[in-house]
Amino acid sequence: MDGTNGTNGADGSNGANGLDSIIVQTVVPPGTPCPYGGLEIQSGLDLDGDGILEPNEVQQTEYVCNGATGEAGATGAQGPQGDQGAQGDQGAQGDQGPQGVQGPQGETGATGAQGDSGLDSLILVTALPVGSSACPAGGQEVETGIDLNGDAILEANEVQSTANICNGAPPMATIVANAAGGAHWSDGTFARSCYFYLNPEPGTGYTYSGQTGSGVYTVQPDGPGGLPAFNVYCDMLNEGGGWTLAVGISGANSNQLNINAVTPANLTSPTGFGKLADAEINNLKSGISPGYRFTCAAITAYFPTGCEFSSIIEAGGDCTAESYVYPPTSYGTTRYSQPGDLSGLADGDSGNNNRLIYGQPGFDGCDTAATGWGQNGAVWVR
Repeated sequence: MDGTNGTNGADGSNGANGLDSIIVQTVVPPGTPCPYGGLEIQSGLDLDGDGILEPNEVQQTEYVCNGATGEAGATGAQGPQGDQGAQGDQGAQGDQGPQGVQGPQGETGATGAQGDSGLDSLILVTALPVGSSACPAGGQEVETGIDLNGDAILEANEVQSTANICNGAPPMATIVANAAGGAHWSDGTFARSCYFYLNPEPGTGYTYSGQTGSGVYTVQPDGPGGLPAFNVYCDMLNEGGGWTLAVGISGANSNQLNINAVTPANLTSPTGFGKLADAEINNLKSGISPGYRFTCAAITAYFPTGCEFSSIIEAGGDCTAESYVYPPTSYGTTRYSQPGDLSGLADGDSGNNNRLIYGQPGFDGCDTAATGWGQNGAVWVR
């Protein structure tokens, strides 16, 4: 009689876990493909499970190159290796049967389930604008990490390393004199107004140094490609500085009541009589208040930048909102009542004692309550 069959063999072990993904960042010396050096970022699956990304395992290579003279950002730390998948449970051993004739071999156990796939690696490159704290001259931010939720988007909680590649700083430009007698930037360009010579935009390389102080400067209110640059007188010292002389009012005529420029070359002197075109006067404003400083005889008032200056249209709104103190804490709001059109800038407080008027058809010069018409004056803009 044959002996009883032996018990079935033990179940086979679970299949191997999915492959881990690996990211390797390597500093690239100056040359090809990065003339000024940078980072080589390689990613792929760890096919042989040795924790090293070998050449045959590389699936993606990206280069992030340094700017010409910018300082290279610190290389991000290598991301941690993914956790090892858990080993499948060992099948239970059957009870020992009595020794008998060897029975036929039991069937092979079923193959264990395949482990989960490894996670993808992601790279995100974001441009950094000029003036950013990380890169004052602009550059790129490079973020790397693992796509934990599988949506192919590198989200904040998935970032494992960050590196900044900064552009080189622009050359510094200071203020120098030009052949036409006005000061300008040493790289041959011009600021829009006296205010922007005194307060250049951060991160552009321009600095208020060199031939500074009050005097003649060359400005281009329309910016590069606009109307030609011209010379003006800049007050860089009083009431915060940055004031451009826009109108010199003569008590002997009413030339200031003209939408166009009148003898603008005279405005290179702080006491010159002339006028810039209304459009240029408005283009000279920087956007800060007060935007106008108006002096007639011995009286000075300040008007907000919201005034859209016009020498031929009746003054209203912010062009009649004045303050007689600097810096202003408030502005007048009620226009002084007087027959006829009051052009340009006019006192916004009621009562003759505060009267201050830029101009009025039929009258020469400017007007104050203490002096009447026929006075010299000046309008400064910033």
